Amino acid sequence: MTEESMEFELSPEVRADWETRLENARRYPLTSPPEGRDEPALADALLCGEAPIGAQPDPVTWESLGISASPRDTIEVGELSELGVVDLAAAYRAGSTTPGEVIAHLQERIGSSFPTVDGVLRLMDVSAQIEDSTRRLAEGNPRPLEGIPVGVKDIIDAAGTPVTCGSHLTGDRVATVDSTVVQRLRAAGAIPFAMTATTEFANGSPENPRYGNVLNPWNRERYSGGSSNGSAASVASLKMPLALGTDTGGSVRQPATWCGITGIKPTRSLIPRTGVASLSWTLDHVGLLARSAADVAMALLCVAGPDGFDPLAVPGLDPVAPRGDLRGLRVGVLDGWFTEICAPDVLAAFAETQETFAAAGAELVPVTLDHHTMSLAHLEAFMILYCEAATLHEANQDRFGLMDPSTVERQQRGNITPVIDYLRGMRRRYDVQLHILQAMSDLDVLVCPGMARGAASFAETRNLIFGPGHEVHGVHARNTMVFNYTGFPGVVTPIGLDSENLPVSVQIIARPRQDMLALQTAAAYEALTDHHLRRPPF
Repeated sequence: MTEESMEFELSPEVRADWETRLENARRYPLTSPPEGRDEPALADALLCGEAPIGAQPDPVTWESLGISASPRDTIEVGELSELGVVDLAAAYRAGSTTPGEVIAHLQERIGSSFPTVDGVLRLMDVSAQIEDSTRRLAEGNPRPLEGIPVGVKDIIDAAGTPVTCGSHLTGDRVATVDSTVVQRLRAAGAIPFAMTATTEFANGSPENPRYGNVLNPWNRERYSGGSSNGSAASVASLKMPLALGTDTGGSVRQPATWCGITGIKPTRSLIPRTGVASLSWTLDHVGLLARSAADVAMALLCVAGPDGFDPLAVPGLDPVAPRGDLRGLRVGVLDGWFTEICAPDVLAAFAETQETFAAAGAELVPVTLDHHTMSLAHLEAFMILYCEAATLHEANQDRFGLMDPSTVERQQRGNITPVIDYLRGMRRRYDVQLHILQAMSDLDVLVCPGMARGAASFAETRNLIFGPGHEVHGVHARNTMVFNYTGFPGVVTPIGLDSENLPVSVQIIARPRQDMLALQTAAAYEALTDHHLRRPPF
């Protein structure tokens, strides 16, 4: 038997653990639904609301963000890598710099040896786009994201560029057309100029079999988070102001937290998934990473809305009134499931964040979601992920020897999960959505720690942490996975450093399609603190 066709079996310990978890879930069967109540379809429909498919936000302006932003219009060349989306847009319009100057500066910072430790896999030929953006700016006719450099995660198609999903299995595949999100970025004037690393097929394990590990810019001995690790590390280390990621269980929010930047997992399929390789088609989300909430918001407005191809698309963003501060905002503070295994440093920073919110005029309301409901949702979301990943890679089982063992292990869990367990998880999703919405009935947003701890070491990611019964992937996705399961939008932004000088974050949750309210809340918090302005040592 060749290495390529090597068979993989779950270890007896892992198999026994997973079968025990499945058996625990089976103790809570759902009752037969009333006639005509199709829970999976209802769960999808809940994300759409009453807005008609095809509804689009107003034209993108700083004012339409509903966020107070004070862009700099004068800068020095040495500061170019510090500028975010809003600052760059202002600097271009003021003639303080040009897209060519900015991209040349970033390319120099990235270097010419790939992959970089910060997860840049390759640079794209963007000379024609630079010329076009320069002309439009000179003519006084810029588009919303004119000349903004963007990194693209290596599972998102960009025409003419190798897109490999971080795997040996994909060979030297070159995308023939743009994904919807890349096409929309280009239409808004942005310049996708670099491909960023991912874990294999966005699986989340730090051990990439093709390109190696992406190192955390805050501590090179720590993991940068998965699976949008190249995007997060590159934005944090000032290699690019904006990057695309994807999030299936926390894969934007985890690396954004651990790299000390801002990230959003939008309402599910608010950004269409067309042209994006799937890990789990009911849990996958396309997201954005930047160094401020205003930067994320500017980009989100340009890429949101259905494209006619993604079958799970939602109509678009709900309109929100402009909000420059936190006065009068009713904030539900999650505890219980969302705080009980958090590190003391994380809880201390989260408590300070609540004090900042309260001092700024927000009304804080304790919220305890049912622990049993959250526990089941967490487990059954992983069942869905494993089963769908196994289905997507069924044809690759004779090539498991070329794959990361963690990727294989997750697929093997899917292979031994009975279909009834998968379908029960799909059915329960609607009830969990309703449970969260009921808790939010008189609230604007929910908040909780983004991650239970600061960035883990590579060794820790291969083992159990927080003691027996808390599997590493489950701990890292503790506060994030349920919002992939339900499809609600979640934003993370930095709230400080732990005792090891590693970033920690708050997660802000809004109702479906109210993503801009979550970003407004994050932006108002950022205006009161300097945590998002801190830069890593590397």
